[in-house]
Amino acid sequence: MHAMTDPDDSRIALVWEALLLFIILYNYWTVTFRTTFLRKRHNDVSIGIFAAFDIFFDLCCMLDVLFNFFRRYSGNDGIFVYDAKKTAKHYMVGSKWFYFDLLSVIPVDWVFIGWNPVINSYLRLLKLIRMFKMTWYWKDLESNVVLVSTTVIQLVKFVIYAFMVTHLMTILWYAVLESQDEALAVAWTLKHDIMRIGVMSQYL
Repeated sequence: MHAMTDPDDSRIALVWEALLLFIILYNYWTVTFRTTFLRKRHNDVSIGIFAAFDIFFDLCCMLDVLFNFFRRYSGNDGIFVYDAKKTAKHYMVGSKWFYFDLLSVIPVDWVFIGWNPVINSYLRLLKLIRMFKMTWYWKDLESNVVLVSTTVIQLVKFVIYAFMVTHLMTILWYAVLESQDEALAVAWTLKHDIMRIGVMSQYL
């Protein structure tokens, strides 16, 4: 368990945190993409592909909640505490992350799977709660990754945040388009025939 809960002393823990960071980005992109571009395409083949990844990544996040009960923390004297009872209590009571993690791993979309694809996509918005932990993961990676310079990590962060902003603008523009009257939307997009092209072409 120590190998998965101490990024200061374990490369495995750093790789795990990098995976969790990737999962956050995956959920950010897929959840928002599906609630807008795929909202009316219930039979799209990509839905099944997303579902497979969703299950795997959700299981990873559930495992992370378990690992966090054993994650060491810095005491008032600056010394790391590793005692399992104390780390569990700190995670549940002394840390704000327990409630964020708990809400983000509740498999509400699994419960209603096959019921309504539109509702399921909105239920997955709860996964975005884990975005609050991005800063924490970045801090750990910057502090403990020695094979890559801080400058490279900062550059990667900049590219990722630029993508996130661009993606958000795309989602908002498409949401505005769908909120328009059908005749107005067709007239607005007639020049580029946006309403009749494929989903990825619309997105790009």
